[in-house]
Amino acid sequence: MVIGRIINNLKRGRYIPILFQNANKPFECNGYTLLELIITMLLTSIIFSIVSIFLVNPIQIYVDIARRADLIEIADLALCRMERDIHQSLPNSIRVKSVNGKQAIEMINTVAGMRYRTMSPGDNTTILNFSEAITSFNVFGQFPTTLLGNNYRLVIYNTGENGISSDDPTAGVNAYATAVSSGVNPPAGTHVITPATTTITLSNIGSEGHIALNTGFQFAFASPQQRVYLVDTPISYVCDPSSTTLTILQGYTITSVQPIDVTIAPLNTARGDLLANSITACSFQYQPGTSQRGGIVTIEFTVTNGDEQIYLLQQVQVNNIP
Repeated sequence: MVIGRIINNLKRGRYIPILFQNANKPFECNGYTLLELIITMLLTSIIFSIVSIFLVNPIQIYVDIARRADLIEIADLALCRMERDIHQSLPNSIRVKSVNGKQAIEMINTVAGMRYRTMSPGDNTTILNFSEAITSFNVFGQFPTTLLGNNYRLVIYNTGENGISSDDPTAGVNAYATAVSSGVNPPAGTHVITPATTTITLSNIGSEGHIALNTGFQFAFASPQQRVYLVDTPISYVCDPSSTTLTILQGYTITSVQPIDVTIAPLNTARGDLLANSITACSFQYQPGTSQRGGIVTIEFTVTNGDEQIYLLQQVQVNNIP
């Protein structure tokens, strides 16, 4: 009722003065009294207090959900990128390392994979001989136009065997080995990956692809499934909880010892990009495959923003058939 009188006075263009009765003049009731003003303010305060009870919690819940969604997106995008690169990596090239709280996972990126011919089309006598240097061979199917002319490295039958640790790759069977052993098996001068100085030329002849090596190279072993891979660069993901960052690095030289320090070679020469921040804890684990199953990479992230914290775990299946 009081609020209705105030609205009516406003509509009539009146002032709404606070009137006090004057002894020399009759009391005029054209506005509202101080008591009415106090009651109106009190009622308004009560209404706003009641409304705020119903609004504050939903607003706070919305803010909390939005903050958690941002944290999940940070980790999820990183996991998706890592999963893609792991699936595209050279078989048996994944290795992990942990030093002073830092976590690193490294792999060699595969550009393409195909099956090589043991004999050229129409040639039933000349067989691809892995006991000597190979200068050229054909693969089934044509190369995509985007691959032609590019200088990649070739890998055949990388079993990824190590000595006492992943920083001790076995020469002749592991693409990370920078030297090969001298002995009968594998012979001196052989390896599973062509040297960086060997120029690889790709072309298409008829319905098949052709690979030429500028100088002959002797691979350690033939692939039982006749698989050959084109690779370009190692890729490393380095997680540093002390700086709450996850960084991806690529375009550096393959080394026997897995790199983890971004301030020294070879990672200080790599192209590095920040993939995620707010990473306060992380873990990379790799379980190599067996003859019955593939390998498994386990990735764990803890992402924190203020009082909010989420934990994500992802397992990635790895095909290790060389």
